Amino acid sequence: MRCNWLIGVTLVEEARPQDTTQPPCVSSGFGLDTASCFLGRGWTVIATMRAPRHDLLPPSDRLRSLPLDVTDPGSLARAVEAAGPLDVLVNNAGVGMVGPLEGVSMDRIRELLETNTLGVIAMT
Repeated sequence: MRCNWLIGVTLVEEARPQDTTQPPCVSSGFGLDTASCFLGRGWTVIATMRAPRHDLLPPSDRLRSLPLDVTDPGSLARAVEAAGPLDVLVNNAGVGMVGPLEGVSMDRIRELLETNTLGVIAMT
């Protein structure tokens, strides 16, 4: 990888249209908006999500969809190999939780940490 970026305002300005970017989860929210923006600017986008959906973004020869679960080392390895060299990584996979910590199971807390912290580290 030539560049390794977290999602940020400068991302669009510093990369070139021929660059390849991989937002880790484009099924909704920031990932979907980011992928749409990059496609609109002429970038090649490798869109990843746990269960790829081909109806979220317009068909394009500059778009590839790959399965990726950032909590699964095998899934990470397969996605990285299938993606090939990247110029930009938008590392925005994440899950949220609302409510008091006292009412949350340890399994849910582990899921949050695996995705939001360890998954980000593993992709980087």
